[in-house]
Amino acid sequence: MERLNDDIQTLRNRIEELAAVKRIFATPDGALLLRSLRRLAGDQLPRYRQNAHELAYAAGLADTVFRLEKFASSSLEELNTQLELCEERKKIDDDLLD
Repeated sequence: MERLNDDIQTLRNRIEELAAVKRIFATPDGALLLRSLRRLAGDQLPRYRQNAHELAYAAGLADTVFRLEKFASSSLEELNTQLELCEERKKIDDDLLD
């Protein structure tokens, strides 16, 4: 039961975060931010990749940009459906315990 409550809260948080990311990226400044992150993570700035530390930093930034874009492309409808299913499961569990 505790796990189900945690899952519901996690889904609510992800929905809120995803909505905010989508709102931000829909603005001109958000698009500029994403373009800048892609440029920084790409190989267009070789002067910042002169040693192992800088290469590792660039790889980490590239991974972050990839994950952010993947998250931003997630479906709010799918997350809402998952949340509804979890809430229904919780209601059924609550009814069984009563």
